[in-house]
Amino acid sequence: MDKWEEIEKRLEEGIFSDVKIRIGNDRVTFRNQLFERKLRIITYVNGEIMGILWKVDADGRPAYRQGQYFRPIKKRTFPKKEYKRLVYILGKEKADKLTSLRICALSPIWNSARSLIQHLKKNFPNLEIIREEDEGANDVEK
Repeated sequence: MDKWEEIEKRLEEGIFSDVKIRIGNDRVTFRNQLFERKLRIITYVNGEIMGILWKVDADGRPAYRQGQYFRPIKKRTFPKKEYKRLVYILGKEKADKLTSLRICALSPIWNSARSLIQHLKKNFPNLEIIREEDEGANDVEK
């Protein structure tokens, strides 16, 4: 079983199941919890959720390094139905830019394990899964 299947299996065990991974110097925990009457995957970076990590810069990149583990939320500046009017007023190039999807925020809440795993595969192919027996050994060494 590869690490992606293991992550998916551990997250599908039920409520309060979790998987801990290490990426660089960060310990990231993805935990199943009830959120608004639905089972969601919540992201904890180094044991906490910080609201400031939700910010993105003008280009859609996370404003803070730890925000890269969160789910990107994509929105359009103007809806597609306004495209013809925008082309008439601003030109095709600006209209394309204004009606394209852009990352406007980040969320620590993932809707499914599959979307989380796709994000991890794309951005962190060499992550390391922390198992419970490894975690106890690391605490003793410190």
